[in-house]
Amino acid sequence: MKKLRTNFLYNSIFQILTLIVPLITTPYVARVLGASNLGIFAYTNANINYFTILASLGFNLYAQNEIAKVRDNQIALSRVFSSVLFTRIICSMIIFLLFIIFNVFVFKSYSILYWILSLQILG
Repeated sequence: MKKLRTNFLYNSIFQILTLIVPLITTPYVARVLGASNLGIFAYTNANINYFTILASLGFNLYAQNEIAKVRDNQIALSRVFSSVLFTRIICSMIIFLLFIIFNVFVFKSYSILYWILSLQILG
């Protein structure tokens, strides 16, 4: 019961910070970058997010379900974790290669910003 309360407290703090931090940082970033640079960043970040979504492919939900099934068996848990991690790394590398192709042929403008934001795909 104590663990449940602790998890609830941490999750509540996380949700509150998720709502409050952008309210504090967005006006500052908008003032520092200016309207046009903020628009460029939003545009490139949105395009990168498409690749990030493709790279994740629902692995989080799948991994949670599979790990919950074998949580008491340490050997099976290690096997499931390793296989999910390996598959996710391979999928991320394939999507990153796809991003490189798009960056060379489609996203010709703002290429440096795309390369910087591409770390989100690998992350």
